[in-house]
Amino acid sequence: MSALNGWAPRSLPTLGVLGVAFVVYTQVVAAGAAETLDLKVARVASSLWWAPLHPVAQAIAVTGGVEVTAVMAAGLAVLLWAGGFVLKQPYC
Repeated sequence: MSALNGWAPRSLPTLGVLGVAFVVYTQVVAAGAAETLDLKVARVASSLWWAPLHPVAQAIAVTGGVEVTAVMAAGLAVLLWAGGFVLKQPYC
């Protein structure tokens, strides 16, 4: 338990700072500060697009979805459990 005592007091202020930074960043992006960079990236991506890759891109998008990822994680957990995998507690 002593390992957590030094970690917990630092994590709360850090989480607060990261939360505020995220809010500021999203407001800056929403205000249009990244519009020029977004347009440049969109132009480069559209110049690299090749129509035959559309099904591959769709497959990647579908398998990256939350629902599919959750099903894959559950399946992996079942396979590990069926194979005899046991989570061992680390030494403290």
